[in-house]
Amino acid sequence: MAYLPDHGPHGPDAVAGSRAAALELVEGVDVLVHGAPFVEGEQALADCYGHATLADAIDMAVTGGAGRLVLTHHGPFRTDDAVDEIGRSAAAAFPREIVVAREGMVVAV
Repeated sequence: MAYLPDHGPHGPDAVAGSRAAALELVEGVDVLVHGAPFVEGEQALADCYGHATLADAIDMAVTGGAGRLVLTHHGPFRTDDAVDEIGRSAAAAFPREIVVAREGMVVAV
């Protein structure tokens, strides 16, 4: 299992080599819990706050070969319906199981 909550791969504070280090953590894990508070149209905002977008999380899971992707750290301005829609759209882009985390959720590993 790997946990990448506040991973901002593109912002001004992104450290050279941080993607490679993150991929090393993710490589072949059964479960990747990854923060995805922003969607692609919000890339500039994600960069300002040092967070990843949904596409970044999916890319990390696919490239690292994660078996399951759990999306967490949703934008507080999003409704539950909006978060559910993000999960549905992400499912089309990730070939394995994808889960939208909820408060109190337990993920079996």
